[in-house]
Amino acid sequence: MRQRSPDAVYPLGTDLDWEWDQQANREHYVDLRRTSLRLTKAASFALGGVVLNRAIAAIHILFLSRQDHSTEGAAAQWTPVPGGGLLRITLPL
Repeated sequence: MRQRSPDAVYPLGTDLDWEWDQQANREHYVDLRRTSLRLTKAASFALGGVVLNRAIAAIHILFLSRQDHSTEGAAAQWTPVPGGGLLRITLPL
């Protein structure tokens, strides 16, 4: 594709051409495009959620860092359950 020559990359008659001969093939192509757009949008929302989560966590850390550093009343409790366990952490705020 360096010289804008698709025939050099995709020679004719190599079964790489899209099949537009049937309506089902056209609909399949449209479905692929719609799925691609939907997944791109979902990925954008997921990335936005991750960034928002980090921003909220940073604000929360700033809030906690300005609190009294007393650990009085802090506790951690591990409860084993089938397939893993539960960790409960209690911090005084």
